[in-house]
Amino acid sequence: MQLTKEHKIAKSRFWMRVQKNPALNVETMTHAEIARVAGMAELVLVMDRPDFQTWFMDSDDNRNRLEAGVYSAIDKLIEIVQIDLDELRVGESKAIKMGDVVRACEIMLKYAGYEPVRNKVIEMADKEVGRMNAAELDTFINAKLKSVKKASK
Repeated sequence: MQLTKEHKIAKSRFWMRVQKNPALNVETMTHAEIARVAGMAELVLVMDRPDFQTWFMDSDDNRNRLEAGVYSAIDKLIEIVQIDLDELRVGESKAIKMGDVVRACEIMLKYAGYEPVRNKVIEMADKEVGRMNAAELDTFINAKLKSVKKASK
């Protein structure tokens, strides 16, 4: 059976309504109730097909499809990384550039946990202290002490 746009919309509508209404129990619903909640009368007939029913009643279908896509993406990244660019001949169909390979490597390293930790550079408000003479330093310290005393009251 070919899934139509209307089937996909009905499934989306059904699961949104089920999530918003905890009184709806999908385990005990009849095909007629499912069709009514989804707003598509045709579902009464097509829910008898096991393949359609399995698809329609899978609330995590999108998550499952994304997870399956992750496997394909990883395979494709590995394929790109392992291409020996030196062996490619002019006119071959694999139009991979070195930048593509480098980017694929970066992505794989990032998701494998090898991305370098990026520390934020913390600049101190008093970075000028090192350039102050003794008199300027005394003035700076006294100003800071006054502001601390005011804040602690």
